[in-house]
Parts: sequence; structure tokens; C-alpha cells
Amino acid sequence: MTKDMPWLERNLRLLRTWGAQIGRVRPEVHNTFGPWTCLKLIALKFHSDLYTTIMNQHLARLGFDSIVYVDVLAGSGLNLIRDTRSSIAGSSIVASLAPIHRKYDFILAIENDPNHATALSKRLGTIRDEGTYDVVPYDASMHIDTIEKLLQEKTRTTLLSSITRG
Repeated sequence: MTKDMPWLERNLRLLRTWGAQIGRVRPEVHNTFGPWTCLKLIALKFHSDLYTTIMNQHLARLGFDSIVYVDVLAGSGLNLIRDTRSSIAGSSIVASLAPIHRKYDFILAIENDPNHATALSKRLGTIRDEGTYDVVPYDASMHIDTIEKLLQEKTRTTLLSSITRG
């Protein structure tokens, strides 16, 4: 066994732990994806921690006062992996929990399926303070003006956006 396997197993366990944590909220509502989703979410975990750590050191100098994560295809926050039937946390949940030194100040999640949007909002409510997230039940391509308005309300903000699904 290579030394990559324990690293991968450790990160997969964390995604499953987060999935179990939020999966108690509306467990019947989930997205179903293939195993590549795990790799995408592990990459997001590391990227979110790196981005928030670096931006935290430079916010004032760059004229920003907050860090926002925008998830354009947010889903339900809970993913069922097709091949293994494992439940893992989705991207908005990973972005909420992954940063170690500084969390995102705000999570803006956009999901066009009302059932998924409601489940995600309830799940985010178990891990984030009120007012630090919003789930917009829109098709992002149809409501870009509303999304832009929401972001403009968060003045002097740097953001990281995720636009992939699965």
C-alpha cells in the first residue's frame, strides 16, 4: 500500500463524518453522484482552507473585510455515492467546515430544486450561525441579477465560487 492510501482514507472518513453530522436533517433528501465526487470535495476541502488562510492575511491590505463562498450548483448538502452507498457532505457543507484558521464569513448557496434548497438551508443552520449563510432557490442562469444584488450587499468582499456539480 502506498502512503497515499492512508491520506485518502483519512480525508474520505472526514467527508463521511461531516455527511453523518448533517445527514440527520432530512436524510431522505440527497444528491446521488459517482465516486469522483469524493476527489472533488477533498480538493475543495484543501482549497477552502488554503484560500481562507491566505486571504485572511491580506484582507485589509486588499480593501476587503469579508470572505464569501458562492456555490452556484449547491445541491442538497448531502451526497450519496452511487458505487458504495456512502453518504458524504456536499460542497457548501465542506466549505463551511473545512477552513481551520478562518471560516468563510458568508456562504451563498444557489440551488434550483426547492426540496434540495430547503434541506441545504436546514443543514447549514445546524453548523453555521444565523445570518452567515443564505440558500437561494433559483436557477442561477435565470437569476444572475438577483445573485449579483445579494453579493453587492456584502460590500468589500472577496469570494471563492464553486460551479461544478458532482
